This record gives sequence, C-alpha cells and structure tokens, in this order.
Amino acid sequence: STGVDVIDIGVGPTDFASFHAMEEDAVGIQVTSSHMPLEFNGLKFLYPDGNGFLNRDLDKLKEFFRKGDFPEGEGEIVEKEGGRETYMTGLEEFVEKNGEFFDRKVVVDTLGGSTNENLPEVFERLGFEVVDIGKEREEIYRNPPNPIPEQLSELSNVVEEEDAYMGVASDLDGDRVQIYFKGEWVSGDELFCVFAQLFDGKVVASVDTSDTLEKFSNVKYTRVGDPFVIDRTLKENAALSGEPNGHFCFPDFVNYNSGTLAGALAASTDFEAALNQIPENFQEKTSIEYE
Repeated sequence: STGVDVIDIGVGPTDFASFHAMEEDAVGIQVTSSHMPLEFNGLKFLYPDGNGFLNRDLDKLKEFFRKGDFPEGEGEIVEKEGGRETYMTGLEEFVEKNGEFFDRKVVVDTLGGSTNENLPEVFERLGFEVVDIGKEREEIYRNPPNPIPEQLSELSNVVEEEDAYMGVASDLDGDRVQIYFKGEWVSGDELFCVFAQLFDGKVVASVDTSDTLEKFSNVKYTRVGDPFVIDRTLKENAALSGEPNGHFCFPDFVNYNSGTLAGALAASTDFEAALNQIPENFQEKTSIEYE
C-alpha cells in the first residue's frame, strides 16, 4: 500500500527467507515468534546478503514506524513459483557434498513449526529412514516452543523405541537445532566442535562458546546474538559460525542459521568419531534472575 513491490515466497523457515532474499537481492522479512511464546509473534528483517538487521538499522525501522508518516502507493505482490524446490535442492546438494552416511534412521520433531515439511523431506530425499513425530500434529503443540531437552522427552523416547541413529529437533522458525544421540542430548558446544571438523578455515563464534572449539579451528569471537555473529562471519569470510544455543550458519549455502541443514549434516557424518575427538571438559551454566 506504500508502493513497495513484494515477492511472496510462502511458508518456510528463516533460512528459506534468507535464501530468497539473497537470490532476489531484496530485503527479507520472516514472520515468527521463534522459540518464544506464540503471542510474541513479530518480524525478523534480513539484508539482501541474507543476514539479519543489526541494531542500528532496527533502530531506524522503529523511528519510521513511530513517525507513522507512510506514503501511499501501488505496490505489486508476486507469488514466487518454484522457490521451495530451488531451496530444497540447494540443501540436498550441500549435505551430499559434506556428508557421508545417508542410510540411517532418524527421528524428527519440528514442534509443528515452519520446518514441518522441509526438515523431514530433506532427510527423505537424502535416503534416510524418517520417523516424523512433528507431522503427526496439524498445529503447534507446545507453548513456548523452545527445543530444549526438558521439552523434548517424546523425541528421546521415540529414538530409543525405534532404535534410531539420532533425534533432531528444530524451533518454529527453523534456525535452531537440538540433537539427541546415544542416550544423551548433545550440547551446543559439542555440536559446534563436530561441525568445525567438517569445514576448513575461519570460524566465528559468540563469546559464550567453549574455547574447546579452538582445538579444531581458527576462532574469531564476537558478541552474543546471531546478527552480530553472522555480520562478523561475512567480514571474516568464515566457513562456519554459530552459538552454543543451537544457531549454526553455513555461508556456502546461506548467510543465516539453518537448523534444517545443521540437523541433516549431523546425521550424515561419523558423529560418534567426531564427538570422540573433543577433549573432556566440565562446563556449568547458570541463569541468574535480574530485576
């Protein structure tokens, strides 16, 4: 209504929006509440390079919104055709290039979110046997839909019942991943170290990441928050970036965190051998209430 042309790509995770922002050289917008309570639904803004807006530009958006002085115009809405297949093919090819094992059984829980179709389908296209416990439900069934071990007991139980190789969960907008393997939940730091063994070159990590990662990569640290991590990733031309909360970005595919890609890569590697390369260490994290 203000004269802006819109390309409607449909429903998908945030890396899907990032993928098409890069392809169309356009600003991307993802409607999401991520892992937060459902009533917190909002917008993620993405640059044409696919990474999230930094604070300075979010502040500008707030100023525009609060002024409320919007011009009138006649923008065009175009529904993009074939966009999902292009994205899915890109995912599949990236995992085939970097993975090894595709004949395993995996259990998938999308929590009823935007990866409902994409995540299990990627596994199926790669040749995995998929047990999809998220697709059994027609709507989001957990509020808040935070993929943390305390809320994923059904996933771990089904992995054991099915004698599956691995359990993979994502949050509603698909930018976080949680992995269950051999009776235990894999920490974000351990998962980071596994991925670092797959990719040569610089790695960018948030400062709350364990320095164990330095055993496997040349690590550049930055402040917590995926916009800051991925902004540094682009500046450093890094091969991998992430945070121990389950955010992992693989820039050779897309400049945003992809839980779908991270889950498929984890399941297709010699995961146990990679875990065994990580030195034993003790880590404890505590939440502190602040008023």
